[in-house]
Amino acid sequence: MGGGFRVGMLLSTFDNELYRPFDPILREDNNKWTPALSVWTSISLDQRDVYYDPSRGYYGIQRIGYYGILPVEHEHYIRTDTKLEWFYTLFNLPITENWNFKAVFGIHSGVSFIFRQPHYDQPFIEDANKLAVDGMFIGRGWTSEYRRKGYALWENWAEIRIPLAPGIIAWDFFFDAAGVKKTPEALFKEFSEPDDAGFFFMRFSFGGGLRFTIPQFPFRFSLAKRFRVKDGQVDWITGAIGGSKPGRGFDFVVSFAMSTY
Repeated sequence: MGGGFRVGMLLSTFDNELYRPFDPILREDNNKWTPALSVWTSISLDQRDVYYDPSRGYYGIQRIGYYGILPVEHEHYIRTDTKLEWFYTLFNLPITENWNFKAVFGIHSGVSFIFRQPHYDQPFIEDANKLAVDGMFIGRGWTSEYRRKGYALWENWAEIRIPLAPGIIAWDFFFDAAGVKKTPEALFKEFSEPDDAGFFFMRFSFGGGLRFTIPQFPFRFSLAKRFRVKDGQVDWITGAIGGSKPGRGFDFVVSFAMSTY
């Protein structure tokens, strides 16, 4: 079990004669010092052998945070995060005295919600703190989806990890599926939003790349192929690399290999 709190002061400043931020909270609090208080608690169970590069075991965590305690604060919302992971070694074949040909299968699923606080009719939250598919940690390759924000996020990945130099670098194959909805209720009731033009709200990608397994250098370099689904048909997304024709090509993704902990 764990928990903590944050005490801060925020100041947003800009020339309102030249700029008008998209976020209404930023517009209203220009040149104003405002407190930022939050408190959170969590409970988790970790049965992985090595948390930053597991070969077996499982992990689960439930976290809830309460953001905005004083009425004068400009953000007031409640966020919950639920995450589950499981890892299993598919094979581990000795090739030399110092190296084994090994493959580890891992699967992850997480769901996050943002709710209103009691006595408020809606969540008050800056646009940057809303939930989104960022294309780096969630839905690899889908950086264009970061503009689509909401109060519900469902993100998943499955990976096959092959250590090339154990403890240093590995090659990973991955499959991601992630989507955001405008409200928590919509995640269970609706399969598409009007601005999705009938597409299923999940964004999919698959590919592979190098992952550094050194905790001090947790970087990934991957190639991702993206697609969406509409009426049961796959819509391939044109990539930045080799996308000379519609639907062709891949996207290069640089991300952090941050393990859930």
